[in-house]
Amino acid sequence: MTSNSTLTYSSYAYADCDVAAKMMAHNWWSVVRIAQVVFSLISLVTLPFLALYFKRHHMIFHRNLSLLVINVFFLYVIECLDTLVIHLRYIILYYIAENPCEFLTEVWLVVVLRLPAYVYLIAFTLVHCAIAAERAWATYCAKHYEKVGCTFGVVSTILVWTITFALSFYIVLTALREFGKNGKPLLFLILTTPENSYVVNYMHCVLLFLVFMTTIVDYLVISQNRKYRHRLKHSGYSLSMNFQLRENIITMKLILPLDIFFTIIFTVYLIAATFMRFTYSFSITITPIDYMFGYELINALFPLHTMATLLLYMRYIKYHEASRVVKIVPTDLHKEIYFRQLQSEWS
Repeated sequence: MTSNSTLTYSSYAYADCDVAAKMMAHNWWSVVRIAQVVFSLISLVTLPFLALYFKRHHMIFHRNLSLLVINVFFLYVIECLDTLVIHLRYIILYYIAENPCEFLTEVWLVVVLRLPAYVYLIAFTLVHCAIAAERAWATYCAKHYEKVGCTFGVVSTILVWTITFALSFYIVLTALREFGKNGKPLLFLILTTPENSYVVNYMHCVLLFLVFMTTIVDYLVISQNRKYRHRLKHSGYSLSMNFQLRENIITMKLILPLDIFFTIIFTVYLIAATFMRFTYSFSITITPIDYMFGYELINALFPLHTMATLLLYMRYIKYHEASRVVKIVPTDLHKEIYFRQLQSEWS
């Protein structure tokens, strides 16, 4: 080791540098990193193709829903880019680092790299809640819903990002207060501290509750729209009702399975994280490397979820075109009413 490397090594805690060296040499950790890079790359490549599928199959939604969907895809991009940068950085360092201390991360960089994960988790859950609320309003209060334009989408977006930024600011502030005391680089990319751990755990529980409630609301909305479809088949034709029903069923048949999927992923993540935290606190055989490897393993659930979700989006749009979901053709007795209503709405 050169004299420069020796000076660098001695400026940090020897224990952290030694652990960093073992961490980078951990074979299974390398596998998890590469897997997350692959998941993120597939997701980023899928996004533009998905946009083309939306355009090609004329998946046109209400402005409120469209605005919320844009938020979802923006969060997908954030999650993919953040995961990609984090793990590509470690892979590159593995080949170019001259000493183990270069694997440590400055506090400011830890904040930059880890904060997007919190933003994604908070905002993604809240946006899904907003979508469920928007579809419920469009189903149960259709007349009032059509009169307010895109107000719901704008207000929901502002509310989602206000809550997200407020919680993120608290997490960053408490992390800087803890890790900024000595100013030394960190071994692991974490923002959880003894000061904010209670709030973070409570936040996870609240988000999990919201995820479950969102799934229940989505199921109720689908059930209600099926009832509306049955009534519409045996009653007079309504152009606006048919369009609203068609949009609701198209949306909810896609969203409900994905909400259930996210609920399962989030539940597994929280249970595994809680179990690891509890085990590490009371076990003397689990090393910090094993502990953080376990965390990295369960964190891989989110890029895996993003990739699987985007691929399912593409499959759904490809094989379930809008015209195939709900197609209620007016009978001969209702044709005249249908065309009169169509002409009045066009005028």
